[in-house]
Amino acid sequence: MNDWQQIVVIILLTLCVIRIALSIYTFFRKTNDKANPCETCSTGCELKNMLDKKRDECHNSRKENKKKCCG
Repeated sequence: MNDWQQIVVIILLTLCVIRIALSIYTFFRKTNDKANPCETCSTGCELKNMLDKKRDECHNSRKENKKKCCG
C-alpha cells in the first residue's frame, strides 16, 4: 500500500515543480520582452515609477536628438 502512495506523492511534487518553473520562466520572459514587470501589482510600485520616469527621459532625449541632427 505504501508504493502507490509514494508514486502519487512523487507525481504531485513533480507537477508542483513544473508549475513553479513555468511561473519563473514566464516572469523572466516578460522582463526580457520589455513588458511592464509591475502590471500585476495591486498597489503602487517604485519599480514602475522608476520605469515610467526612465521612459519619459528617453522619449524626451530622442526628440532633442532628432531636432539637433535635422535642424
